Amino acid sequence: MFHAALLLWVAGLAHLVSGNVDFGLMGNILIGSIPGVWIGAHFIDRVPAQRLRVVLGAVLLGSALAMIKNAGGHIPIGIIFGVPVGVIVAGFLLQRGSPEQPADVSGLPGADVRPETSPRHAAPTGAAMSVRDEGLGVASTR
Repeated sequence: MFHAALLLWVAGLAHLVSGNVDFGLMGNILIGSIPGVWIGAHFIDRVPAQRLRVVLGAVLLGSALAMIKNAGGHIPIGIIFGVPVGVIVAGFLLQRGSPEQPADVSGLPGADVRPETSPRHAAPTGAAMSVRDEGLGVASTR
């Protein structure tokens, strides 16, 4: 993530130095992103992740089709709007039959904490007991 942010700033500054920045367009994009951030922050905890993935994929598909049309491709406007809407409808119908999967938290801190009865924490008779530091996730012996 840091690499992408750094690359964004470097590329932006390079375009600014070369005089290749349309400040009016930049302002419109920034002003238009404010409602998007508010709406996204409002719905992020209320909409299941699978549904957000379907909608994001459909938006990206529509953007790709529009870019192809702008590059000279012969794609009707109905296809540019209809295909993403069809993807959203199909995705929601396919998800309706399957139960919502729990979020994968395996990469979060503390997610690999196991109960003391697991083989990882069991010590052979006469050996030092293994204690797991819950805060740092570091194993130590006593």
